[in-house]
Amino acid sequence: MKTRALDIYPSFRCLCGACPDTCCAGWDVEIDKQTREYYLRLEGPLGERAVGALQKEDGEWSFRLEGGRCPFLMDDGLCELQKTLGPGSVSRTCRLFPRTLADFGAVREVSLSIACPEAARLLLTHPDPLRMIEWDTDEPMGYTDADGDRYYLALSLRRRLISLAQDRSLPFPVRLSLCVCLAREAAARDRSGGDVSGVLARWDDPACVRLALRLGPFRPGKAPGRHRPYGAAHGPVGWTSGPDPGRFPGRALGRPGVRI
Repeated sequence: MKTRALDIYPSFRCLCGACPDTCCAGWDVEIDKQTREYYLRLEGPLGERAVGALQKEDGEWSFRLEGGRCPFLMDDGLCELQKTLGPGSVSRTCRLFPRTLADFGAVREVSLSIACPEAARLLLTHPDPLRMIEWDTDEPMGYTDADGDRYYLALSLRRRLISLAQDRSLPFPVRLSLCVCLAREAAARDRSGGDVSGVLARWDDPACVRLALRLGPFRPGKAPGRHRPYGAAHGPVGWTSGPDPGRFPGRALGRPGVRI
């Protein structure tokens, strides 16, 4: 199987007790069947506590929180189960978080949740544009019911969005505006059964981006919070409110709408 991730992914290391926050409080962590069965077989006082803390709500097992915290979260910020019994003693969610996995047949995409302070730090302090990296593993190919054509179309859309977001010749609000415009147009075209690949082809045309810059919602040089769509009656991102979301308001060009 091929694994794909952002280039910050291999650098992640859990801060454990040095973390300024904790992922062991404030939410019910699902305990998978294999881990629950392990606790039921676990002997001694720690096993008795683990079994006694189990609860089932809405069909899912978890530990009953004490004061909003996992009962095995110690004062030093470490997990008593993992510290005593090793990393295999906790649920799959605890072992993976903040990592997330998504399988698409022969490809697994892994990422990091920015709910984790260290993951957020790696993302926000990365000095260079983020890159996607890939490597091969010996894991068997996963199952997916995703449509192959839609999957590759989604990859193309993501690459175009990343390209727009990383164009540092433009102010960040402008880049964000362009990404919103492209994403909303592609989503609307997909919902209507239209040709999303045509949307991508049009946005690959530099003239399209120049027109979007001219008519889009953000204007470079304006103070934050003062950006607004061109023509307040034309919808949230500068599009006309008619049935075709691929039309920018064209008053500046003396026409009722301009297809990009």
